[in-house]
Amino acid sequence: NPTDEIFNITLPFEDNFTVRVVNLLGQEIYRQSAAKNLSIDVRTWQQGLYFIEFINQTNADKVIKKVVVN
Repeated sequence: NPTDEIFNITLPFEDNFTVRVVNLLGQEIYRQSAAKNLSIDVRTWQQGLYFIEFINQTNADKVIKKVVVN
């Protein structure tokens, strides 16, 4: 982290997840279901800080991480 092109995510879990990205204003700019691996192209995103939410589709557990786009 930071990135300016594509970042790859490998989820260390067996359950399916929803990956949701929000900007600092809380606006959702990306949402995708994922099982294990996911690539996100950020070349069209504005520079700044984003929050990535990993939401377990089975039990609704949530993990939030930050990513910086240059």
